[in-house]
Amino acid sequence: MDGSMQPALGADGKKVESQSNVLLGLIENMQYAVTVDVLHTVFSAYGAVQKIAIFEKNGSTQALIQYSDIATAAIAKGALEGHCIYDGGYCKLRLSYSRHTDLNVKAFSDKSRDYTLPDLSLMVAQKAAGVSASAPAGWQNPQVQTQYGGGYGGSPYMYPSSDPNGASPSGHPPPYYG
Repeated sequence: MDGSMQPALGADGKKVESQSNVLLGLIENMQYAVTVDVLHTVFSAYGAVQKIAIFEKNGSTQALIQYSDIATAAIAKGALEGHCIYDGGYCKLRLSYSRHTDLNVKAFSDKSRDYTLPDLSLMVAQKAAGVSASAPAGWQNPQVQTQYGGGYGGSPYMYPSSDPNGASPSGHPPPYYG
């Protein structure tokens, strides 16, 4: 045997996890709903999120979060591993690298989203209002930028809300990083 099937070992002798641009997140202690919008708010603080898919497996909620490159995913993983989305220890993130590199997201819902595609409902509304529905090169969803503080510079944990107390539209508390 030439050893090519052996797992890679780090300097400390422990198995090194293969990196990927897609993170697999296990969400523990789910007392509040976690949607793609919530995950996008949290994970966008570390780079542009391309796709998100939330699913149930073995009785737990899991999510796949795709970035454009491994380096960005590694930064997000390092920063968010073990942290809670909501105050009080709720919705704790357990992150690992996925074996996937490009998610196939077909639905546009609370459970899955492809941020590389323009929001078709926004384009339909623009066309109805008489605004050109053609997206210029480099188009970004302005709805996401206004809701989430415009990307990297805004507050990454400010949930879009009209409630002065900060409650989300669903009545859940705003996401918390801690």
